[in-house]
Amino acid sequence: MKKSLSLLLAFALVFSMFSSLALAADELTTEQKYDAVGIFAGINGERALDQPMTRAQAARVTALLLNLDGIGDPDTKVVTEKPFTDVELGTWYVEEIAAVKEAGLFVGKPDGSFGPNDNITIQELAVVLVNILGLEPVEGAEVEGAAAWAAPYVKALQDNGVDFPTNYTDNALRRDLVEATYTAAVTLGLIESADKVSVVSANPVGIQKVEVKLNKAVDSSKAKFELKRGNAVLETEAKFSDDKKTVVLELTTAKISAGDYTVTLSGLEEDEIANASATFTAEDEKVASIEFITASDTIAYSEYATVKLAALNQYGEPVSIGAGNFTAFVNGQNENLKKDGEGNLVLTFDVTAFNLVQGNSIVPVQVYHNDTRVSVQKNFNLGVVPMLSKVEVGEVKYSNGSSLSAADETATIPLYLYDQYGNPVVQEQMEGTPPEISPSLVNVMISPYSPNLEWDDDQLWDNDGNAQAVVKLTGKEDKSTDYNVTVYAGSDNKVVKVSVSAGKLANKVEFGTFNGVIAEGDTKDFYIPIIAYDANGNELSAQDIVDNDKADRFTFSGSNVTNLEIVEFGEHKGKLKFNLDSDAKARSSVYLTALIASANANSYVQTTIPVQEQRYPDRIVVKDEPAAKAILGASTKVKFQLKDQYGEDLGNIPATVTTANGQTYSYQVKVEVSGDTATSGITAKDNLSRVYDDTNKSRLFNNSQFDNFNEEITINTTDGSTGKVTLKAVIQRKTDKTNWVDFSTTVSRSVEAIKSDADLTFELASLGTIYAMIDKKPEGTTATDHSANGSFFAKELEVTAKDSSGSKVAIPTNRIASIVAENPSIVDVHADNETAFVLGNKAGETTVTAVVYTNKGVHVTLTSKVTVSDQPIYVAELKADNATATYNGSQDSVFDFFNHLIVKDQYGVEYKSNGEYNNTNPIVKYQKLLGIRYSVTSKNAGVVDIDPVTGQIKTISADAQEFVITATSPNGKSVSVLVTR
Repeated sequence: MKKSLSLLLAFALVFSMFSSLALAADELTTEQKYDAVGIFAGINGERALDQPMTRAQAARVTALLLNLDGIGDPDTKVVTEKPFTDVELGTWYVEEIAAVKEAGLFVGKPDGSFGPNDNITIQELAVVLVNILGLEPVEGAEVEGAAAWAAPYVKALQDNGVDFPTNYTDNALRRDLVEATYTAAVTLGLIESADKVSVVSANPVGIQKVEVKLNKAVDSSKAKFELKRGNAVLETEAKFSDDKKTVVLELTTAKISAGDYTVTLSGLEEDEIANASATFTAEDEKVASIEFITASDTIAYSEYATVKLAALNQYGEPVSIGAGNFTAFVNGQNENLKKDGEGNLVLTFDVTAFNLVQGNSIVPVQVYHNDTRVSVQKNFNLGVVPMLSKVEVGEVKYSNGSSLSAADETATIPLYLYDQYGNPVVQEQMEGTPPEISPSLVNVMISPYSPNLEWDDDQLWDNDGNAQAVVKLTGKEDKSTDYNVTVYAGSDNKVVKVSVSAGKLANKVEFGTFNGVIAEGDTKDFYIPIIAYDANGNELSAQDIVDNDKADRFTFSGSNVTNLEIVEFGEHKGKLKFNLDSDAKARSSVYLTALIASANANSYVQTTIPVQEQRYPDRIVVKDEPAAKAILGASTKVKFQLKDQYGEDLGNIPATVTTANGQTYSYQVKVEVSGDTATSGITAKDNLSRVYDDTNKSRLFNNSQFDNFNEEITINTTDGSTGKVTLKAVIQRKTDKTNWVDFSTTVSRSVEAIKSDADLTFELASLGTIYAMIDKKPEGTTATDHSANGSFFAKELEVTAKDSSGSKVAIPTNRIASIVAENPSIVDVHADNETAFVLGNKAGETTVTAVVYTNKGVHVTLTSKVTVSDQPIYVAELKADNATATYNGSQDSVFDFFNHLIVKDQYGVEYKSNGEYNNTNPIVKYQKLLGIRYSVTSKNAGVVDIDPVTGQIKTISADAQEFVITATSPNGKSVSVLVTR
C-alpha cells in the first residue's frame, strides 16, 4: 500500500497547523477547491455539487486522494475476494472499497455489508475524515444531533478547529465531500496550501477571452500568463480584477476555437507558486440565440426602415461570424444584413416597396443562421413616415489621449439617433434626395464660447455610416477647461463634456544650466536649455518648445550675443542657440532673457553667463596611442590633441591672444624627432605631408595649423634598419618683445623598430558586433553589398602582435593566407592579398579561423568570436568637417559646404562623403538605408531651396546672403553648416 495508515498518522502531526490552513483555504470557493484537488469526476460534464453521493463514490474519492494501491492503474487491480458481502467482484468500485477497508478508513455495517449504493451521511463522512487525518476519536463524547457511534468523531473534528456541517444525519452532498477532501489534502500536504499561489481554473468566457481563477491575490505588476493552444503560443493582454484573484486574458489576434488549451502562470518567485497551470478544452464558436434588440413593435414608413438584432454565441456576446452567414426575410422577401460597430446585425429594407398601408399593415420579419437554423421572427406594425425624435450619446473619443491640447486634434462623440418609434435613424434617411429626415435637425452648441473650438457639421457620419459629432481644436488654449457640448436632435438634446487641456502651451519659461565656457573671440554655436511648463505645471518636451516657438509664444533677447534661435532638430532640439558677438570682451557678460506674454500667462526670466579671456593652448594630450614597437617596414600612428585653459579641445586660434592682464601672446606647437633616427631609418609624416627624418628633425605648427596638428602623425619604419625614435610635442609662446619659449609640458611617445624575426605572438582583433546584411538585404543595398568579397559593409579582419613583454608591435600587413567560418550561415568570409573580410549573414554567434604567415615565415592558426545582430542600421554619429562655408556660385549640393559629411552607424561602419553628389559618395549611395534629410533656414529675405532627400541645390537667390544647412538623421542626430556669400 502506497500510503499506509501509519503514514497517515505521521501526517497528522502537522494537523496543529490546520486552523491557519483552513483560514487560508476559506479564500477559495467550493468550485475552486473541486478544481484544485483534481480527482473528482463530474456528472454529465457538471460539478453537480448539490447532489448527494453514494458510499462507493466517497470510497473512490478517498482512495484516489491517498493514491492507495491499484487505484487508477488497470494493471495493478488484483482484488480476488469480496471485501464486503454486498461488494461484488467486477464492479467499478470493488478495488476502491477494498483499498479503503484495508487502510482502515471505511468500516462496514454489523451484518458485514458495505452499502455501496447507499447515500453517505454527514456523520459517516465525519468518521472517514477523522480516519484520513489520523485524529483520535473523543471517547464518550456526546454531540447534539449526532448518533452515539458518530459523536466521538464529530467531537474530534470540532476540537481541532475543522468547520464541518451540523446536519449530521442528512445525506452528504457532493460539495460536502469536496470540502472534506480539500481539508484532508491540504492538511496531509497532498496539495499545496493556499499560502502559495495556484491557478485554480481557466475557462473561456468569450470568443477572445479566457478567465483565469487564482486561489489568492497576486502582484499584477509581476504575474505573467501564457496561453497556448497545443504548442502554439497565443498573444494575449491580461486584465486583472480589483481583488487580483481573477484575470481575463484577452486574445489580441486569434480567437478561441476547438482544441486543448493551457494557461501557465510565471513572473513570480518559484517558491511562491504551488500550481502554475490549468487546462481546458474549448469548442468552436456557435450561434446560441438571435434576439431582436429593436424595442418597438412599430417601424416607420421609410425606404430605409431599420431593425437591429443580436446574434449571440455560447458566451452571451455578439457572434464574430459575418452577417453573410445569416438570412433575413421581410414580408416574404430576402433582404441583406450587415453588422454595426457593436457587432449587432442591422437589417435595413424599403418598406415603401411592399404596397402596404401606413398605420394599418403588418410587416413580418424573420432572421435565421444558415448553418444551425437558429432563428427568430416578429411581426411589426407599420407606422407613418419617420421623424427624428431622440438622441443618445456615447463616450467621447479623443484623437490623442484623454483631452484636446494641440491644433487639429478632435473629440468624437458617438450619436445614436432614433425615430418616433424608437428605431435607429440611418445615414441614408438623412442624405437621400430628398432626405426623409432633414440633416439640419441635428445641431451642436459649445459653451462657454471659444474661438479655438468648432463643430464639424460635414462629419455627421463616419465611414461606416455611424452618426457622430466631431469637435475640433483649431488652436492651443491658454488654460484647461471642460466645455459643454449640447447635441440637439429634433426636440431632444443631450449634453456631454469635452476636455481641452493647455498641456502643451507654455505658460512659464526658465533657462536651464549652461554647461561650458564662453570665451572672448569664440565663433562656435552655444546652446542653453529652455525649460517650459504648461498651465497645469507639466514640463514641456523639446518638440513642444519648438512648436511654441513657431507659434511666437516665446520672445528671446540678449546682449553680447547674435543669432538667437530655438533649434528645431537634432541633439540640441528645443534649446536656445546663440553666438557670441564679435565685440564681446573678456570680463563682460552674456545676458539672455526669455519672455511669455499673453492674456493668461506672464513669465519673464533672465540669465547671465560671464565671458572669459581668449582661449589659448594650455596642454597636449595623446588621443590615440602608437604601437610601442614595430617590425621593420611597418607603420604606426599617434594622435595628439590640444586642450585650452578650460580643458576643452582647441583648434585654430587667432594670431595673437590677449590675456586678462592685457598681455598679448602668440602661440605655436613644436614637434621634433629625437633618438638614433640617422641609423634606424625611422621617419614620421604629419597631416601637412611634412616628413620628419635625420635632416628635418623638427616642424612647427602655427596658430592656423593647430587643426592639422590635431590629426594623426604616421611613424614609418624602414626595412633593414633598427633603432628607437621619440616624437615630442610642446606648446611654445612669445610676446612681440620676446623669443619663443616652451609653455607647456612636453608630451612624447617612442617607437622602437625591431628585427623582422623577433619572437612575437599573434591574435585577431575583435570585430565587434556586425550587421546581418546578407539575410536582411535592406533597401538601398545591392548584390555586391551582400557578399564579403567587395561589400562596403564587410569588416576587415586585423591581425595584432605583441612581444614577450606584452608590448604592442606594429606589423607591415595582416598577412592572412586564408579564412573560414565555423558556421557559414552566420557570416560570409573572403581572403585576398593578405587581407580578410567578414560580412554578417544571420543573427547569431560563430567563430572565424584565419591562417596567418608570421614574421618568421611560418603559419599560425588564429580564431576570433563574431557576433551578428539583425537590429536595423541606425545613425550613431553624424559630423562634418566644416561649421562654416562660403557660397561662390559653383556648389551644386550640400556636400560642397560640409566638405566631408561623416556618418557612423552603430556597427562602426563609416560613410564619408567625398564632397560631391555622385554614387561614389556613400551617403548618397545608401541614402535609403541611412535616411539623412537636409533642411535649410535662410537668415534674410533670400530664397534657398534644396532637395530634402538628395541634398542637391535647386535655388539660391542672389539676395540670399546667409543661410544654415542642417543634415538630420531619423533618430535626431544633426549637424549644421553656416553658409555666407
